[in-house]
Amino acid sequence: MEEKCVDEDAQNMSSPPPQPSPPTPRAGVAPLQDPLPPGYEYDFVTKPPDHFFCAVSMELLLDPQQTECCGHHFASAIAERLKREKSPCPMCKEPLTTHPDKFHRRSVNETEVRCLYRAPGGCQWVGQLGNLRYHVAGCPKQPWTCVYCNHTGYKEEEGEHNETCDQLPVPCPNGCEVGAVPRCQLDQHRLVCLSEEVACEYAALGCTKRLRRRDVGGHMEEGKMEHLVNMCAANLTLTRQLKEKLDEKDAEIVQLQSQLAAMEGELKRSIGSLRESTSSKLAEVEQKLASEVKVHVSRTENSLTGSVGTLRSSLLDLQRQLDATPCTIPPVEFVVTNFEALKNHQLEWRSPPFHTHQGGYKMCLGISPYGVLRGYGTHVSLRLYKMLDSHSDQLPWDVRTRLCVHAQNQSTGTWEHEYVNESVRSKPEESCVGSSAEYNYIRHAELKHYVRNNQMKIRVTTLDISPDISSTSTTPHRR
Repeated sequence: MEEKCVDEDAQNMSSPPPQPSPPTPRAGVAPLQDPLPPGYEYDFVTKPPDHFFCAVSMELLLDPQQTECCGHHFASAIAERLKREKSPCPMCKEPLTTHPDKFHRRSVNETEVRCLYRAPGGCQWVGQLGNLRYHVAGCPKQPWTCVYCNHTGYKEEEGEHNETCDQLPVPCPNGCEVGAVPRCQLDQHRLVCLSEEVACEYAALGCTKRLRRRDVGGHMEEGKMEHLVNMCAANLTLTRQLKEKLDEKDAEIVQLQSQLAAMEGELKRSIGSLRESTSSKLAEVEQKLASEVKVHVSRTENSLTGSVGTLRSSLLDLQRQLDATPCTIPPVEFVVTNFEALKNHQLEWRSPPFHTHQGGYKMCLGISPYGVLRGYGTHVSLRLYKMLDSHSDQLPWDVRTRLCVHAQNQSTGTWEHEYVNESVRSKPEESCVGSSAEYNYIRHAELKHYVRNNQMKIRVTTLDISPDISSTSTTPHRR
């Protein structure tokens, strides 16, 4: 027994001097319930020694109990359970007797920990474990939700938020029996608040009385005579003012009528003088213009006469050149050059002439890159033309011809977009006449496959020629 006392004295002598207990929180600061969630794991600045934990449950010794037999420390709940079960000491197997160890509890409470709300941007508080609960209860960085509008933020924002919260109940400034109303409804409440001070309904007629809304009815009843007198006085004043204004306006009207009459006379004199001056000048201008027009018309007639002769001569030369142009026989391939320029300027490209067969009908192909009619701006349009040549009079014109047009897919090298034109031949009355209606051939969205290096390749083949005089329609086919 003496040895045990000596050991305890030696332990007390080697222990550090007792530290002051954590400050007792002010009244009203301590939380009504534990602010730390169940099972919370403390965030220690430095890992505490092993003897700060229960030797059985390994939980932190917030209320340590020391054994009389071997000096180990157990959690209070563990010690009480072992005593109820009359179990021996689990460490030395001796009969179990314990007592609270306040020194050990103080040492545990002096361990430095971090705040529960130490998330990035959160609370940076570091302090003793014994003060943690009081700090957490009032931590400015703890999550907070406004009970009136469900706004979320930190506890430190509560005061600032309450200054502007629309749903926060605020007292009526008139101290009425309603008490408090949401801030957003305060202005609406004051419009009907019986304690709100308002002006008399006859304030515009001179009544200066201001009273609470609930007293307006009584005032209106008591002040009937006063209000009537004020109304009569106001009407007399208004009548006098209107009479003065009318007199002023009548005088202004008379003055304006006099000025208008003077201006009307001056305007008539000016118009007469201007009319005489304008008539003489207009006659001079007409005479001069007539002379100049005669000279210009004479010159234009002479110029047009010469131009018509020149155009006729040029057309004859072009006809002779066209007749002399050598023609090929399908299958024949053409290259449409400067495709983008033709498309941008909405022009039509025409192929060199070709014959449907040896000694056959002379034709050419027209391509409109921008499109015409229903294909305007969306499709490349295609059209076949009949042409006259030196032996057109010797050809039979009661036959049906079938021509096939392909465009080359320059990505794959294949000939695609087949267009078959079937038409009954009739002799054209002019040198070049359309043999088919405009046909929407290729959509602009597909041109990237058929135009390369600003060129499109077209091939024309003759399918067959057969007698047919039963129809004069043109029927295009696309495969």
